[in-house]
Amino acid sequence: MFRFHWLTSLRNKLRADSTRHIQSERKYARQRSLRVATAFVSRTAAERLEDRTLLTVFTVVNTNDSDTGSLREAIEQANASAGADTISFDASLAGQTIVLTDELLISDDVTIIGLGANQLTISGNNNNRIFNIDDSSTETEVIVELSGLSLINGHSDNGGAILNYENLTITDSILSGNNVAELQYDDSTVNNGGGVHNIRGALTINNSTFTNNSANDGGGVYNRNGTVTVTNSTFSENSATTSRGDGGGIYNYDGNLIVNHSTFSENSATNGAGIHFNSSYVNSGPVPNLVMDITNSTFLKNSATSGGGIYFESPYKNDSHMASVMNSTFSENIVSGNGAGIHFDSGKAFVFNSTFAGNISDRIGGGISNRWTTLTIKNSSFNQNSARLYGGGISNGGFFYYESGGNLSLINSTLSENSSSNNGGALYSSLGIVEIVNSTLSGNSAIFTGGAIYTRRFEGPTAVNIISSTITGNTANYVGGFYTSSTPFSIINSIIAGNPTNDSNPQNSISITHSNSTTSSIIQDSIVGLLDPVLRDNGGPTKTHALLPGSNAINSGDNSAIVDAEIDTDQRGSTFNRIFGGVVDLGAYEVQVFHSQIDLKVVNSKTSTLSNGESNSLPDNLGWIDEWSSYWLEIWISTPSTTDLEILSAAFNMSYNTSITTATSIEYGAAFTLNQSGTINDVTGTIQNLSAETGLSDVGDDQHVLFARIRFESTSDDAVNLDLQGRNLNPQSPEFLIGQSEIVFTGSSPIEEAYGPSPETLIYANPYDLNDDDAINFRDLMLFASVYNTIPSESSSDYSWFADLNQSDRVNFKDLVLFASNYGKRKLDHPTIVYPQNFPHAWNNQLLVDTTQGEPQLAPETLSQSTADTALNNVVEHVSPQLNPSQNETLEQIDIQVVDLEGNTLGRAVSGTIYIDANAAGYGWFVDATPGDNSEFQVESQLSLIALPETDAAGHVDLWSVIMHELGHLLGYEHEDTGLMQDTLPPGVRRLPDWELNIDLGNNSLPEEADSFFLTIQDQTNLVPF
Repeated sequence: MFRFHWLTSLRNKLRADSTRHIQSERKYARQRSLRVATAFVSRTAAERLEDRTLLTVFTVVNTNDSDTGSLREAIEQANASAGADTISFDASLAGQTIVLTDELLISDDVTIIGLGANQLTISGNNNNRIFNIDDSSTETEVIVELSGLSLINGHSDNGGAILNYENLTITDSILSGNNVAELQYDDSTVNNGGGVHNIRGALTINNSTFTNNSANDGGGVYNRNGTVTVTNSTFSENSATTSRGDGGGIYNYDGNLIVNHSTFSENSATNGAGIHFNSSYVNSGPVPNLVMDITNSTFLKNSATSGGGIYFESPYKNDSHMASVMNSTFSENIVSGNGAGIHFDSGKAFVFNSTFAGNISDRIGGGISNRWTTLTIKNSSFNQNSARLYGGGISNGGFFYYESGGNLSLINSTLSENSSSNNGGALYSSLGIVEIVNSTLSGNSAIFTGGAIYTRRFEGPTAVNIISSTITGNTANYVGGFYTSSTPFSIINSIIAGNPTNDSNPQNSISITHSNSTTSSIIQDSIVGLLDPVLRDNGGPTKTHALLPGSNAINSGDNSAIVDAEIDTDQRGSTFNRIFGGVVDLGAYEVQVFHSQIDLKVVNSKTSTLSNGESNSLPDNLGWIDEWSSYWLEIWISTPSTTDLEILSAAFNMSYNTSITTATSIEYGAAFTLNQSGTINDVTGTIQNLSAETGLSDVGDDQHVLFARIRFESTSDDAVNLDLQGRNLNPQSPEFLIGQSEIVFTGSSPIEEAYGPSPETLIYANPYDLNDDDAINFRDLMLFASVYNTIPSESSSDYSWFADLNQSDRVNFKDLVLFASNYGKRKLDHPTIVYPQNFPHAWNNQLLVDTTQGEPQLAPETLSQSTADTALNNVVEHVSPQLNPSQNETLEQIDIQVVDLEGNTLGRAVSGTIYIDANAAGYGWFVDATPGDNSEFQVESQLSLIALPETDAAGHVDLWSVIMHELGHLLGYEHEDTGLMQDTLPPGVRRLPDWELNIDLGNNSLPEEADSFFLTIQDQTNLVPF
């Protein structure tokens, strides 16, 4: 039975000439007024009103599919009742399911209010559609609202759960497991809309979830000639199931689509896994203006042939059909074709304040692919996207002419660490005018050509114009920076520098370097003294490279170009003027007059300061820390560019490697006593809003001032384990990184922040804890005893080398004394560990590549084991005549292994074995076929030669030098400040022992001092230099 409640409300008379849209709006307003009415109006009073509407509330009391008290009968009654009605459900139905035997037809205004999506379910039983909303009239519009329902397992030929021709609002509901019959041929009118099929209706979706729905097109929603508005909703795991099916989440055809604060994840389709927006060509008559508007939404892990997140296409190359994407994120979407994040095809589009990260295309456009669309991208970031063919970040056009690009404007945006397996790591363009304004292209890579930009020219308007932008740190085998194939270009007020290539290829096309189209710009190979090499959050929505103090880019630009281009700010946007100090700077970053410098120092104990927290010098960084130790990270601030202003306050965010160390407390410097804040989150390895103010004057104006120090300790969640197989203490970096810094001077003067060198402190494993259980106990003693009296260079046990605590190549009584001195200690007690004086240097003897002298290759060749064996034999043969019998006996036992060493390590020597990194830490090996003549080198300085340009040695690491260095370690010698035994080796450099200084290098020969290793050998063997 039904329970009747009578409410009466007023209804304005509709004008005869009202449009259908106005009718809809007024009916919606009427419905809202009915819902908020709080008083009964008597029947007698209501009858005196000229226009009246009777609102009936029906309550469903059972889960039957027919007869008294059922949902079906309630809808039939509502259809028969004039005016708007409401259907609710008795609370006793909570947790139950209504199973339908046929669809429910709604033909009049009604509001159906469920008990909650997790409390009441309506099922189509995989055999029936659930709701068909249609009054069979194009002259009137029915208003229907559904809320608090789960609609599951609907099935039909169109609209698995709902077929809608009217004005429908779905709120707080779930549509799951609905589908339509699959159709294997192309018919765009049927078998669409697994969740909802909307035809000429107005569909609004609020706070709802569409999941596991499927159809030919529009797995979640199919919209044709209507308007769909989606807010705070989720579309996940929906699919367009056929080989030509589009729009896994939403398919929109000849309609408008508005999406706000919603998520599309793990949907799939041929085109447009998240959203497909499409329209038809109008042969005659006016062309409708259609819009796709996406804001504050997320597209995650969707997969398609093209358009992983969104596929937008229009039959017109103008602005009749427009797309707008704002404040949205596209992450980890995958396509086998074009545009893993978004694919645009014609029309006009805007992408503002959005992020594209980790999207993958097996063809073109890891972040965005664009074909014929007039596209503007502003204030957006593209990071770690990839494409196999072209355009890891953005592809403006494709391989063929029919998929040529459109006009592209890239403004105030950053493309970083994007990659292409072919060409155009950051950006590829084949046709159209490309404008790059106030933008940064950094750290992108291509296997072949154009690490940053690659262009090719089809017939038609084509040009690339770069204004006030920074292109740096990009790599490729050929042309790491900007490659152009006869495409017209201009470069104004920009920096293109530090974009290395393999095999000494040019960093940019020759036409770029020698062109009259370059105005007031810096195009060079090095960024030393020019730019901060680290891409940082320097303010604004996107990351930038700051100019260093004294950079040649400061005040070196052309102001008239900025005025002509109507550029008011630098890349960071408002509050960062584009012209500051009278003359514009080069690149995307404008120095705002003064700067402060931030230095990080790792220390064992607190640094002494004056009473105001200042110091005239900075402490040295610790070179190493053992994994059980505690330490302080100190943050110092100074103002090297001025002595007229003092520091008022500072604020930072900071990150660190939480897997090996834990921040436990914050202590502020003596000057910063006001408004202190800071939150440690060790789960994420971050310290948020580390900020404080000072009430003192003259702080930091002429000396370094301590802002804060952070205590780091080793906890049970932190670990640096012994590398038993590699016989390595496994040193790890704490990876301290400051971001979002904001330092305020007195008078609120604008400033910039510069950063001192990052600490190179490493955290080493504790060799006493042989089983890595955070305690030195009986178990470790048993392992130690098992290798006592062994010779590590001859032992097959991995523990022998670690038990040799003083690295004498003998596990003996001295090692036992060291072990006993630490026995019983536990990490959680934060004990002081007694180490031998040569720790960790004697354990670590790693030779590192000097990364300041060159850039790694994109695809360095791997050294083969046979080549390494031959190189070692050549070195031994070359050195052996200079050594005594005992030393030669040692050489005979030396082995060499090609392995993958950590980080920038080139080689290390352990117990009779030289370990060589497979690809020279990414720089590639120079294997000298004739090492005795040094024909590829010339004298550089003491005990070193430098590779001649255009030789194979240039830019590569000299294998001969590395083997000679490691041989020295095996003969008992440590690192030194100069000579062959230095702990770093730049690419393209050969280090010499003393006796090789008089080799024939023409007029370049000059005598040098010997390094101690080979000088000692000469003293012992009475050698005569040759």
